[in-house]
Amino acid sequence: MLNEAESIPLLLSTKVLQPVRGREVDAMKSMAEAFKERSLSKFNKCLKEYSRELMDDPVVSAHSRQLRDSMLEKEISRVIEPYSEIDLVHIQRCVGLTQKQIEKAICTMLLDKKFSGVIDQHNGTVHVYPTPRKDKTYQKSVELIRALSKAVDNIYARAGTLLK
Repeated sequence: MLNEAESIPLLLSTKVLQPVRGREVDAMKSMAEAFKERSLSKFNKCLKEYSRELMDDPVVSAHSRQLRDSMLEKEISRVIEPYSEIDLVHIQRCVGLTQKQIEKAICTMLLDKKFSGVIDQHNGTVHVYPTPRKDKTYQKSVELIRALSKAVDNIYARAGTLLK
C-alpha cells in the first residue's frame, strides 16, 4: 500500500485501461476517493456497495482489510488531532464503532507509535501528548568525540614519527 490515492484518476485515464472499464475499476476508484478523504464511513459504504468485487477475491480482500485498518487509523487520527484530551465516547460517535473496537485500535496506534498518549480507562478518555521532537545533542556529541579521537590519534602518530 503506497498511500497514493491521488494517482488513481490519472491511472484510470490512460488508454490501456479504457477497454477494462467496469464495476471493478469503479470499486477501486471509490475506495481511492474514500481513502483520500480519510473517511471510514465512505470506505465501509464502498465495501458494502462493491462487496462482490472487493471481498470475493482473496488477494483484493486481504488488501481491502489492510486498507480498512489504515482508514480506521486515519479516521481516529483525524478525530483526535485537535485535542489534548478526548472522550472515548466522542471518538466512538464520530467513527461509528464500538468502544472496544476503538480502544483496540488506539492501543495498536499507541504501540506502533502513530501518536504519543495514554488511555485513561477510569475516566474513559485518551490523553494525547505532543510528539516529542528529537534532540540532536547526543548525536552531535558522539560525532564530536569521534572527531576529537581521530585528531588525538593523528597527533600521537605524528609525535611518534618526530621522536624516531
